Amino acid sequence: MNLSDEKAKIRGEMGILLEEINRRAERSEDLLRRLIDRNAFEKVQFVSLFISFPEEVNTLPIAEYCWSRSLVVCVPEFSRHQPGQPIVFREWVRDAELVEIHPKLFHPKYGPLHRHEEIDLVIVPGLAFTLDGSRLGRGRGFYDQLLSQTKSKSIGVCFSEQITAELPTETHDFRVSEVIAV
Repeated sequence: MNLSDEKAKIRGEMGILLEEINRRAERSEDLLRRLIDRNAFEKVQFVSLFISFPEEVNTLPIAEYCWSRSLVVCVPEFSRHQPGQPIVFREWVRDAELVEIHPKLFHPKYGPLHRHEEIDLVIVPGLAFTLDGSRLGRGRGFYDQLLSQTKSKSIGVCFSEQITAELPTETHDFRVSEVIAV
């Protein structure tokens, strides 16, 4: 089996597994507590955050925490991204109107744009992670491009069921600095 087939197989398995996860709300709150306990927001002003899919760890508690601390929350603007160009980030404020740019993928409709050099911390989604930072995304390569462009700390967040001993990786796959699973 080639790497693409291996990745597709794992994506399918993780998709099924994610549908079966229980206690999502409590576990998402626990994720926020773990981020705080690890001082993830120390010396941070700009946080890149993804607006979670319903089956993923809920990132809204993280956004609420950041807003309460006057941190700037940004969402990568993958819908505007041109290959070879730096990824930009749209600021996400509390109660902002969200627009669906792809099935289940939302971005703030309005807000200032920020460059990747401004981002201090990138919270990264994934279908699967290893504890040493390898990640398997949904296959579009957006977060690999983002991670290749930034020198910011990156933290992969997931449910503990999404942790695996190893993942097939290629040269264009980028690791996260740290993984926090709940």
